[in-house]
Amino acid sequence: MKHNTLSNLLSVAVLLSLMVLAAAMVFGAATSVEPSAPNSLSIQSNTTTAYPNGTVLNGTRGYIYNVELNESQPTFKWVGYVGNINGEYALVDSSGKALYDWNIATVTGEVYATKEGPYISAATYDDVSPYHGGIPYWPNITCVNSTIITGEGGAFNHTSTDEDSYTNTFKDTGFTNPGFFTSEVEVTNTNVIEGSTGNCYGANLNTNNTDESENGNWTQVILTDRTIQYRSAVLDVWRYDVIYASIIENDSIGYNGNNFDFQFLLPQSGLEGNQPNVAYYFYVELI
Repeated sequence: MKHNTLSNLLSVAVLLSLMVLAAAMVFGAATSVEPSAPNSLSIQSNTTTAYPNGTVLNGTRGYIYNVELNESQPTFKWVGYVGNINGEYALVDSSGKALYDWNIATVTGEVYATKEGPYISAATYDDVSPYHGGIPYWPNITCVNSTIITGEGGAFNHTSTDEDSYTNTFKDTGFTNPGFFTSEVEVTNTNVIEGSTGNCYGANLNTNNTDESENGNWTQVILTDRTIQYRSAVLDVWRYDVIYASIIENDSIGYNGNNFDFQFLLPQSGLEGNQPNVAYYFYVELI
């Protein structure tokens, strides 16, 4: 079924330019540098597939026509973000004043996104909603397991049997996770929540309109931080954030043949009709 409003066509590729100041100075104590909010973020453009007028068929009376239709249908279950990063390292104080800074010619690291969600306080621990909200607790980072993948697909109302569903998009096989660090935590296929068996879940996004699942480029990995446990008389409730990690590929050929530093695929509601957009917080870690 085709939708009449572009707001429901969430197959959008948005170009972002990010500026990050990634460093810290602590007097008399060591500290770790964690992913941080970009200093600035601006949308340069957006695009989607428009709906043209219908194709004309002019049949002759008395004939039966066998017609084959080919359609590339925009998905409304996802939103895409692609873009470039302008960065520097700096030795700064709490007010942002730099003692010295270094421009970055080749950016490496990761871009992270986590969905906006209500913060769950201790007073509402009987609420079984799993989302913690707020800033992820980076020291707890692991890959998600199949339980969280299935739960997220349900939370976004994706029908699991649909080709473009959450569970058919992010898998623990058929994609390559080269391994990386989030702050001081190494993310490998053995670092899965609760020591679950299986690999990390994720996907490899396209290069020049070509599937990269075999080549291992444009890697996106699904993480979690399992932040807080609330205990009641009848159940234990873990709060967590789901974090989407995109490994930076400096000035590399992206999905449309243009060069980007990162590409993202983020879920939206799978329900038909006019649904609210799901907002995401972005973080950057340059290494």
